[in-house]
Amino acid sequence: MTSNSLYPFRMPEKLLRNFGIWRENDSTWKYHIYGLLMHLIMLDNIAFCQTMYMLKATNFKNFIDVLSVILTIYSIVFKTIIFTWKLQEAKSLMNALKDLLKFSSDNEIFERIMLKNQLDRIIKIYKFYYWSAIVACTASGLVPVIQYKNQRLPYEIWFYFDHEKNVGGFWFLCVYQYLMSMYAAAIGYSIDIFPVIFMCYIIGMIKELTLRIDKIGSRMKEFKILEAYNFQELRKCIEIHSMIKKILSKIEHQFSAIILVQGFLNSVTLCSSAFMLTLISYEAETVVFIRTICYTFSMALQVFLPCYFGNEITHAANNLQQSIFHSMWMDENLQYQSTIKILMENLKQPLKITAFGVFGINIQTFMSIINSAYSLYAVFKNSQK
Repeated sequence: MTSNSLYPFRMPEKLLRNFGIWRENDSTWKYHIYGLLMHLIMLDNIAFCQTMYMLKATNFKNFIDVLSVILTIYSIVFKTIIFTWKLQEAKSLMNALKDLLKFSSDNEIFERIMLKNQLDRIIKIYKFYYWSAIVACTASGLVPVIQYKNQRLPYEIWFYFDHEKNVGGFWFLCVYQYLMSMYAAAIGYSIDIFPVIFMCYIIGMIKELTLRIDKIGSRMKEFKILEAYNFQELRKCIEIHSMIKKILSKIEHQFSAIILVQGFLNSVTLCSSAFMLTLISYEAETVVFIRTICYTFSMALQVFLPCYFGNEITHAANNLQQSIFHSMWMDENLQYQSTIKILMENLKQPLKITAFGVFGINIQTFMSIINSAYSLYAVFKNSQK
């Protein structure tokens, strides 16, 4: 269970717990069965049915329409498996973060206003993130209501019975698809937001560390007799920096596979969704057009958030390096100067987050994903000529 210091994790943890994903050591066998059945019915079965439909698609438009959906479902299935497999490591990472927060707590740092502002910011962002998913799912759920005469499903799919000749079966399938989309969004988005929340904590901690360094410099200027205290505070800053590096390394290990697969599949998803918009008539299929726009925006946001906050980590780390350099360290004794030089040497390679230590998670990567999506879009467009 999350503590007060980890309150941003409460909402995603609660959702994962309610759907049988967040398992504890004392979880009953009924809870395990419940989680397995929910995953099987709401994700695995839909993935199978969508695959069957795609294999039997008779035209290019139907193929593209189902491509983005099936890639999203496969992505969520993969992320759920990886997250469940590494769940204990995620809990261990949360405990390490809690230890860092406790160790670095200091009433002099404006009652942690910088960190609180960062966390309040991420709460607003992931509420908007969840609402974007709800809007996309609701838009898809309105498709059969508005286009009932055409018996248009939220998403085209193969199923075990002919829904076109069975009104009851048609509405059953509509409700099933809507519930599936809400379940998939709740699970997928909760898993996606976990690394982003960790990144926000890291950004806040680096900013607080920068403030600590600045305050050491101000003490040097005002109270030069406090050399012993300044050195003690510097040592604490070095320990905090070391703990931040370890946690950042654990975040990479925990979420690299999830972020990498998400980035790769979402580039294809964005491409197919954007291409689908060119095939839809806004006048004749208004609700489908709106659904596709909401879905495309939601997928873009899914890729943008980790890249943006990964970029913010590097930016905050660069500010930390500059703060140390300008902290009037040359006015201190030789022991202090030597320690500062060692710290600055360690900071030559700035803190950053990557996927498997190869692919940087930053704005440049996001732009590369968008460029890849556009290139694939051009291929699809040319194939229609």
